[in-house]
Amino acid sequence: DVLNISIHDNSYSTPGGTLVCAASDGTRRANWSFVDNKALRPLGAPVAAIRFTATDAVAIKRNAIQIATTQSCEAVSFKNCHSPLRVADNDFAGGTIEAVESDEVIESGNV
Repeated sequence: DVLNISIHDNSYSTPGGTLVCAASDGTRRANWSFVDNKALRPLGAPVAAIRFTATDAVAIKRNAIQIATTQSCEAVSFKNCHSPLRVADNDFAGGTIEAVESDEVIESGNV
């Protein structure tokens, strides 16, 4: 099981331009937090800058990620994820938050 993962207080630049949480065998994951991180370059095109699939209980807070405006403009994508899904106090520079086949995302204080 991949449970209770906390990624926090990092500055990063990923070659693929996205943070992905998804098991290749479809196993569900739970209790992930992504807090107080900063991307060093624009992310989010053509896929979301942060992407969770089949993950429950996710908290995304106080991150600074400039979202690329060339394609999708998605900051966060949830697919087949369940509550609680919290996205709060992030600076996504105009990026969107999408949830497909997922519970409601609780959003507050994002720009």
